[in-house]
Amino acid sequence: MLGVSALKIGILGTGRMGSALAEYLAEKNIELVVYNRTRAKAEELCSRIECSVVDAPANMEDVDAIIIFVFDDNSLLEVVSGEHGLLQLKNKDILIMNSTTVTPTTSLHVYNILKNAGLHYVESPVYGSKDHARTGKLITILAGDDVLDTAEEIASLYSQEVFRVGLIPTASAIKLALNNIGLVMPALIGESLAILEAYGVKHEKFLRISSKLWFGEVVKKYYLRAMNERQESKFSVAGAAKDYSLIVRALHDAGYTAEVSSGLANYYKAAAEEMPEEDYPKAMRLLIKE
Repeated sequence: MLGVSALKIGILGTGRMGSALAEYLAEKNIELVVYNRTRAKAEELCSRIECSVVDAPANMEDVDAIIIFVFDDNSLLEVVSGEHGLLQLKNKDILIMNSTTVTPTTSLHVYNILKNAGLHYVESPVYGSKDHARTGKLITILAGDDVLDTAEEIASLYSQEVFRVGLIPTASAIKLALNNIGLVMPALIGESLAILEAYGVKHEKFLRISSKLWFGEVVKKYYLRAMNERQESKFSVAGAAKDYSLIVRALHDAGYTAEVSSGLANYYKAAAEEMPEEDYPKAMRLLIKE
């Protein structure tokens, strides 16, 4: 059993999710070491909370666990096997927890190269926004082998629920499958709004009737997020485009055609060129004329 007060955790990547999690853990008086490719972002974080900055992933030698929140497969490979990456760690007791959404193929590759180097790696993708990270209400999905008990203890510090799903790359596959469902909804609603617009039907009529159906709350939720000019971005359009590219690649890696996902990948890619940092449901507005 790990003692929370004695824990020292590394956060690798101080973007939206990594910085939000760091803020939450700092409030719990957990000692933090952070790294970001752009050092200034890590320094800005540590000007607001109690943490220290290192210049390379390999410099996180004295932590108990490293939680990775980088952007994509290439970013993960860079922090693991790039110059001064995690492969250079001499402390073989460190637990490496990858919370980046990546393809199952890449996650399995990273697991194998770290294992061959005597290092411990688990998948720990999370479901939830930066608000959930900031309040310790994430849902964490764990996959791995002999270190899952320790990984679950650490994930429980910032999760409302932790699911252990088996061996790598099970968690990465489940995360992409869940994202596929969550990200498709705004696109479907956007094309539904286009049908209404094409035939002169006011949105209010559609919303009133849909509220009586099983999917009504989902429609209302995404519609309000898309139409609210002041809506803070919880997950960006660029992030959605990246995740759909991963979904397509994961299916292609396994010999599937990914016909539906390919269309959605193109939709979010086009939207990301127009509004990359906007909240991803707002991409539906590009499907209507008004």
